[in-house]
Amino acid sequence: MRVPETLSEAKEVLENADTEKMKSTSLNGYRLFSTEVEYSGENAGEEDKEQVEKEVWHLSNQEFYSEEDALKAAREREKRWKYHEISATAMETKRERENGGRGRPRKDEPTQTVYRVKVEFAEDKSVIEVIEKEMLKKGKFIVASPVRA
Repeated sequence: MRVPETLSEAKEVLENADTEKMKSTSLNGYRLFSTEVEYSGENAGEEDKEQVEKEVWHLSNQEFYSEEDALKAAREREKRWKYHEISATAMETKRERENGGRGRPRKDEPTQTVYRVKVEFAEDKSVIEVIEKEMLKKGKFIVASPVRA
């Protein structure tokens, strides 16, 4: 696999490569240089974490009229997360006026219960392990050429 020269890491290697330090090969005009660079997926988990934090904040400020609806909304959001999962949930309940008026309701005034779900999240270890295994495969390649007899 050829690395595109547009990558910043590739540009840096090309600029700093000293041809005198490269290994000679049996092929005329070819020299070898090996380097290891971690790339691919470094920021993916962080970007996902920021997105999850935003969604959790919005979810915690959303009111639901049943506990089941609140938990369902949390699970629906969790499906969109690539590298994280819900680790804990807590339900917050509040009684408020049915007509939506401000202030404390009178004793005889009808009220309704609203629910807010508080969610904690953590990295999904199973997904992280799969990604780490895949990253170990990346950056390894085989160079082959036909041998003429």
